[in-house]
Amino acid sequence: MKTSDYVDRVFRAFETITQGDLTDAQLEALAGYGVTTIILHEDLFPEKVSPCSVGTTLRRLLAHPRLRLLRQDGPVWAFSILSEPRAVPAAAKPPLLSCTPFWHFPDGGCVPSSLGKPFLFLLHRTADWRADEGFAWHVFRADGSVETHPPGRVNGKGDSFMTLTGDVAVRDVFFAKTPFVETATPDHPVFLPACDLLHTGYSLLATDGSEPALSGSVFLPAETPACAGVYGPNLMLPAQGPGTYALLWRGKNLEHTEISFALDGQFLGARPATEPWEFPAPDRPVLLRVGLHLQGGAERGDIVVDGLELSYTPAPMP
Repeated sequence: MKTSDYVDRVFRAFETITQGDLTDAQLEALAGYGVTTIILHEDLFPEKVSPCSVGTTLRRLLAHPRLRLLRQDGPVWAFSILSEPRAVPAAAKPPLLSCTPFWHFPDGGCVPSSLGKPFLFLLHRTADWRADEGFAWHVFRADGSVETHPPGRVNGKGDSFMTLTGDVAVRDVFFAKTPFVETATPDHPVFLPACDLLHTGYSLLATDGSEPALSGSVFLPAETPACAGVYGPNLMLPAQGPGTYALLWRGKNLEHTEISFALDGQFLGARPATEPWEFPAPDRPVLLRVGLHLQGGAERGDIVVDGLELSYTPAPMP
């Protein structure tokens, strides 16, 4: 098969599978090639390759009526293609929740008019997320205003693009259904499962229920080198009234790990992950990026990361 044929007949024809979006027509096309099994390598979804977490892909493949999980071997998952759909729980397809494409401009942002031409943002082949209607461009400007722009199409390839003009600086841009982390309240902490964030290691299956499903946790073997084991969500933290946020990683054997924290593009340091990180609630939306890092040279065993908890405590009344 020529390279040009491969791009059109294989790469573009099946690239939606990387987000777990697999149609009957695609399955029939795969059958025409003699394909009976889909193999997913969970460790091949770094941020620079896939803007969305592999957790969403896995959740969708596990719930697909024309697929059945054959086996998981660490980060490698094998799914059998079924000739007829099987009965699956009537649940909505898991959305692309986190780690969506984003741009952050530090030092007060970028003023479009200073560039001498429209400020262009382009994402290739985003029409492949067609199962998630509602995606849009979200623009956060330095004056606190927030704009929403519908996705555009260019060259007939399903690319999404947007141009910005004006004299008000742009601080953050997202292509997402929602650019925000869920709002935490005093009675409702937000919990972000580790498998839905960017991660090394591999996701764990739930041990209860008849249908295979993710538990939400990520397993990091003892031999994993020092690295950022889990990180994200790369979304905006909503503005809150006066009060305090607290970040805390949940899991097992986290003694030799650290939490790193960046807010509004500024790295605020690292500390033991077993300790909550408290900080003042922002009065405007700011970019949130949190990492769980494995320390180098530490005598550590296997680590299980359940997820990141975000809680909010309002300031006492005067």
